[in-house]
Amino acid sequence: MSPTNQQLQDWVKKCLQGSRKHHRLLFEAFYSDGMNIAMRYSRNEEEAKEILSSAFVKVFKNLKSFNSSLPFMPWFKTIIIHSSSDYYRYDHPMIKDEIGNSGIDIAASTGTLDQIHYDDILRLLQQLPDIQRAVFNLYEIEGYKHAEIATMLGIMEGTSKSCLSRAKATLRQLIEQLDSSK
Repeated sequence: MSPTNQQLQDWVKKCLQGSRKHHRLLFEAFYSDGMNIAMRYSRNEEEAKEILSSAFVKVFKNLKSFNSSLPFMPWFKTIIIHSSSDYYRYDHPMIKDEIGNSGIDIAASTGTLDQIHYDDILRLLQQLPDIQRAVFNLYEIEGYKHAEIATMLGIMEGTSKSCLSRAKATLRQLIEQLDSSK
């Protein structure tokens, strides 16, 4: 359950004063939403937990810069996205061969997407190579431009465009495979 704006302001104030109890309340209130976001950027639950843990460390270190009169989730979501980029760029560098991973451009069957559940979509995204998954999420879901993505991931803008194209082709192939297995 998300805290009210007044509760959030109080929690932030108490966190800044060092209250472990309020750190825990903030963590528990936003863990589930944070995990949902982190799962989109990771290959599996273990990586998502690492990304989310890193994000929470950044939240608590930078809490003084949070404007508590604004909603917490957009600020937190940005931190999770940056933590994901950092995770793959510094902690677990993307394998360069993944950039050239070619997907087969197969048109998705009509109506298939309407029948796919969130968990299925998440599993499909997690099958993409790290860089393709990151570019796809940042462009299609978060709405970043290729120039911004290139800066965030430390790649060329053309590489971002290429990875997006390959990610879409791979997803089409995976969706078709999912459709034919039903």
